[in-house]
Amino acid sequence: MRTTVRLNDQLLTDAKRFALERNQTLTDLIEQALRQTMQTPASKSFKTLPTRALGKPKLKVDFSSNASIQELLDEGLDACSRR
Repeated sequence: MRTTVRLNDQLLTDAKRFALERNQTLTDLIEQALRQTMQTPASKSFKTLPTRALGKPKLKVDFSSNASIQELLDEGLDACSRR
């Protein structure tokens, strides 16, 4: 089947060179790349890392309160000194 595809000029030049170096036609290269791409399962965009419970924070800061966090930041104290 014939079809028209618009490609970036540099990509087309690189693809033609790539195919020529491997003694295949541009059509064969495109068909192979499409088949390979469609057979590859979609990958997740991120890897889920294992987690573990660390218990409650030892700081005397209410992390659900913006005012409490702002107070900690305004004091400029090392967080460990608030234990």
